[in-house]
Amino acid sequence: MTSMQLYWLLMLDRVVGLCITGIGVGVAAAVILVIVGVYRTCDCGESRACYYSSVNRYVWGVFILLVLSITGVVFVPPTKQMAAIIVIPKVCSAIENSEEVQALPGKLVELAGEWLDELRPEQEAPASLEVMATPDTERKGI
Repeated sequence: MTSMQLYWLLMLDRVVGLCITGIGVGVAAAVILVIVGVYRTCDCGESRACYYSSVNRYVWGVFILLVLSITGVVFVPPTKQMAAIIVIPKVCSAIENSEEVQALPGKLVELAGEWLDELRPEQEAPASLEVMATPDTERKGI
């Protein structure tokens, strides 16, 4: 991972915060434009055409700000998600390509088997079972 990738990885939360701020500013500007548009009187004469032509560019600016901010919030992942996006595939490919890691489950199974064998208590069979299990007793019909 390069230093530039690390920088942007760590800055993603601030980028999302900036986009959320842009949404707030855009909504506030839209509300102000609506309030001003309702209560403003125009000195141009018969209609508000002069007002609407001057406000039109502000409305488009607010619209573009809102669209870009919402797009940023939706599509820019937070730092933790981006770290997972970058790191998990590298870790998975390293595990798949490592012979040592692939041999590890077999070694763990062997170790567990040895450990269980050591823990198994040795019990002596009862005498009645020994008599039944001997080949001499089978011939005599006991």
